[in-house]
Amino acid sequence: MLLGTAGGPGGKKDRSGIASLLTVNGSRYLIDAGAGVTRQIAAAGLRDTDIDAVFITHLHDDHTASLPAWMTFAYTEQLNEAPKKTFTIYGPPHIDRYVAAADRLLDVNADIRSAEQHDATRPAAIFRANVMKAGIVFKDRNITVTALANTHFHLAGSAAADNRSYSLRVQTPSRVIVFTGDTGPSEELAAFARGADILVSEMVTRKLPPNAPASAVLHIQQEHLSPVQVGKLAAAAGVKTLVLSHINLVTPQHVAAIAGAFKGPIVVGADLMTF
Repeated sequence: MLLGTAGGPGGKKDRSGIASLLTVNGSRYLIDAGAGVTRQIAAAGLRDTDIDAVFITHLHDDHTASLPAWMTFAYTEQLNEAPKKTFTIYGPPHIDRYVAAADRLLDVNADIRSAEQHDATRPAAIFRANVMKAGIVFKDRNITVTALANTHFHLAGSAAADNRSYSLRVQTPSRVIVFTGDTGPSEELAAFARGADILVSEMVTRKLPPNAPASAVLHIQQEHLSPVQVGKLAAAAGVKTLVLSHINLVTPQHVAAIAGAFKGPIVVGADLMTF
């Protein structure tokens, strides 16, 4: 299920922030936690505590904006329940910093809730972080998740140089789903996605104003995928179905540009769409 399909910072009036939900044999895995994810989890008929594991592709705010919101509700919803459900949040370098900081933020609410409900459990006992590296990052009875560092970041020489953006390949018992996350063009990503049943790909179509700074222009050109580049990626990977997410306005012309390279089914994602 595409919980939210909007890309980029800021709220969108017609889309929730980027987030996907994968359900296999009753277990539920959240991929990214953009703005509004708790509302979308509820719209899917679920509680926040129904999530079993979380995967964050990278630490840009449009992919993490509602991660603290989900955490605080997953904490509060199970006060005075036993046993407590704990959660692991998998992410790139510094996800451990993020989760530790969120735990401290949640402590303000926990002071009140724990006093009201006479339950001394603290958020730090509920959430733990797992820093992903390229390769297999998760495996249980349902899925195997493999991560690939993609080309969304060009941060060499900066204070943020050790950050990473990951694409994820998820092997389920019946099919393979690849999430590009945010990325620029990459031959390695095409090989990583090869033969996937579903490729959930980001795409950027926003036109920048003429006075946009050079850094913003380079970010769009080098660190995201245009419609033509999405089509070439899907074709090179030989995927069965292409699903567009992390999008804003998608026109018939954009879809036609994709179809110029990729001849398979193209689905323009919408919030709460299921596959």
